[in-house]
Amino acid sequence: MMETMRKDVPEKMLKRFESMLGSGPVIFIQWHSHKSSGKIDYISSNITRMGYRFQDFEEGKISLSDIIFNEDFISLTSRIDLTETDLLENKSILGTLRILHANNNSNRIFQYFIVLPSLKNENAFYLGYFLDLEDLHNAKQEYIKFEYQAYHDSLTGLPNRNLLNDRLGLEIHRSERNKLKLGIMFLDLDN
Repeated sequence: MMETMRKDVPEKMLKRFESMLGSGPVIFIQWHSHKSSGKIDYISSNITRMGYRFQDFEEGKISLSDIIFNEDFISLTSRIDLTETDLLENKSILGTLRILHANNNSNRIFQYFIVLPSLKNENAFYLGYFLDLEDLHNAKQEYIKFEYQAYHDSLTGLPNRNLLNDRLGLEIHRSERNKLKLGIMFLDLDN
């Protein structure tokens, strides 16, 4: 399967995608036809996070229609059909769809971005990625939590010296940029 992709996508571009998408919330995908089942030529190995075996994709046992919720697959293929009837080149589509977990008991919402082929022949292929919105949301929540912990006292929850230094630096830059004066008042509550 990997050899198929290497023929279609320049080697340098493939290595870049593989290094960026080897882990994390993004699944990179390539296929030649969206008609009927959408046989997958290449999919990044992190599809295993959805419970699938990577070997099943390599052996051609799983197609695009097997991993995408049925209604979303129909919607995706009809969007591709509508976009392809336009006479524009370098077209792409963006949307959301549900990818089924391998056990079919659950699904996750992914945002997709697909670049449509500019040539209409048997060698034309579709490139796209699916971004796991739930993982992205979880990563953002973790970032917000860590940022809060960095700028607030763990015992009292009050802003700490790091937040003071950060905000003071911002205000100094703002006052210099706008040619304003800046004053600081310090109150010692202990004594």
